[in-house]
Amino acid sequence: MKSSKGFGFGLFALAVTALTAFYVARRLPRSTKLDESSGPTSIASGSNTSSELGGHGTTFNGSALERLRVAPHVYARSVRHDEYGRIEIAALSAPDAERIVTDLKCDRFSFGRTRGICLVDNRINLTPPAKALLVDRALAVVHTIDLAGLPSRARISSDERFAVATVFTVGDDYKADFSTRTTLLDVRTGNPIADLEEFKVLREGAELHSPDFNFWGVTFKADSSQFFATLATKGKTYLVEGDIARREVHVLRENVECPSLSPDQKHLVFKSKLPNSEWRLHALDLADGREWELTQEQRSVDDQVAWLDDGHVLYRILEEHGEPELALNIWVAAIDPAQTEPVKRFMRSASSPSVSY
Repeated sequence: MKSSKGFGFGLFALAVTALTAFYVARRLPRSTKLDESSGPTSIASGSNTSSELGGHGTTFNGSALERLRVAPHVYARSVRHDEYGRIEIAALSAPDAERIVTDLKCDRFSFGRTRGICLVDNRINLTPPAKALLVDRALAVVHTIDLAGLPSRARISSDERFAVATVFTVGDDYKADFSTRTTLLDVRTGNPIADLEEFKVLREGAELHSPDFNFWGVTFKADSSQFFATLATKGKTYLVEGDIARREVHVLRENVECPSLSPDQKHLVFKSKLPNSEWRLHALDLADGREWELTQEQRSVDDQVAWLDDGHVLYRILEEHGEPELALNIWVAAIDPAQTEPVKRFMRSASSPSVSY
């Protein structure tokens, strides 16, 4: 079990995140635009006029939301200054056109077809540090679960049986760069099922034990009682395959963080750390074990990707110039190693995408 002595990285992470949130949320001048053309129109509660980026949207209404939901669409977390943290919905074919902006605010978000999970930083109220909100199709909160640390990762299974919340924690008494808690949740009841650190860890049939086990980056299989995740221990990260019913995970390979399983269940895309501490996206063919780098994206990607379709992934990039409202965007990359299609910006001023067909 983890105890409560040192603070180190945890306090540093809390401070950095607070400063980042403050910087991103800074209000830009009304004249600021994404580019030479006008910015996207949005629909948000509490206002009656449409405008360019920097202004407000039109009044939110359920009919507009349902109109977008008729066709494939994407949910994302806005980082535009007037909408910072709010969940928005856009047409998949034109995610930078009309955006419906809701009143739900999240720090991390994942949504299926009718259910989702929203992680909320609650430090303004001191305790608990964060909450997991399980929401319905209308994005209304159905269940609230207290969490023990700073929001980090969230996922919901495709069948919406399970959700998972990962937070950074402080006070664990061992030498590690950071500490996490990853909690599996029953979406129907809102009850916690288990902390992944309670699961048995096996490698080549032998059980492993260590006080510094940390899990994150859960991605569910089509049979949602099965999943992949990252395990960190003794300074290394591993891909593990887990079973909720058996409450065990099996170590598969090294240097894998934040895996994400493709809709057709054939590939994992994950980030691998370079010696300079940057990350590069890699893909793994689950049938034959082949691994390759997504070479079209040479920037450091510190994110758990979402899937646009069986051949493309979505991820956030904080570019090195400009205000975060302009620099933090969702990008898309092909996973085919023979594909020469360059990466491109998919959705501006947003993060935490979830695609729904």
